[in-house]
Amino acid sequence: MVYMITALYSEAQIFIEQYHLKKDIANTKFQVFFREEAKIRLIVSGPGEIAAAAAVASLCTAYPPSEGDWLFHTGVCAGPKCGEIFLCNKLIEQATGKTFYPDLLYRCGLQESAITTESRIRRERVEEGLVDLEACAVYQAGAYFFHAHRMLFVKIVSDNGDPGRVSAKQISRYMQAHRERLIPILSMLNEITDQERKEPSVQEEWIRRLSGDLHCSKAMEDSLRQYLRYACLAGIDAAAVIRQMYQSDLLTCSSKREGKRRFEELKTRLL
Repeated sequence: MVYMITALYSEAQIFIEQYHLKKDIANTKFQVFFREEAKIRLIVSGPGEIAAAAAVASLCTAYPPSEGDWLFHTGVCAGPKCGEIFLCNKLIEQATGKTFYPDLLYRCGLQESAITTESRIRRERVEEGLVDLEACAVYQAGAYFFHAHRMLFVKIVSDNGDPGRVSAKQISRYMQAHRERLIPILSMLNEITDQERKEPSVQEEWIRRLSGDLHCSKAMEDSLRQYLRYACLAGIDAAAVIRQMYQSDLLTCSSKREGKRRFEELKTRLL
């Protein structure tokens, strides 16, 4: 299941139409749309950090996500060049200086960029890069329900720092222009979840062995599992990579520090 959050209805419209999502009339605080067959729940939060955090909490409390579910935040933002689409790899909260890094294990073929979340978009900040009103709040609220590697942030530049001049129709056009890039992301996320449920036992055997030999923490083991799943989906022969590293005596480590270093090397070879 993909839990989607957009700030505006005009950002959500292409997904509602594509997947024939139905409105959940039981929810009186936010606009919520869903279709179980499509494995999508979508909530329109309204602009701003408080609204975004409240929407994520509301949706995930009403419908608690499971281990294999995703949080996908998309919509428009301010930036130097209108019309461009980005996968956000770094989220910066301007008010606190905090920085968050979604674990971008699954690539979408999009250019990547950092994005700064502000309470009020300023043109001088936009000249430096992407700026929005919600991303950091979505991440922080989402972290109570999802792992970092199960959250994805994709933004389309709609203006250069004056969102008041962008109409709902213009936003819909920007979203529509990237329909062929956005819709496959949802398909990919649900495909990953389906594949994980069919995960062969041999992969778990590799995980158990590697976890011990690399002195993995729980977080490292979870990350290892995700990388091996990605390799399987991407058609990469992970077993051959692992065997080669074992033959080169690179995976039987004497300490956690060495294990972390070898784990990074393993990830590089898999990707």
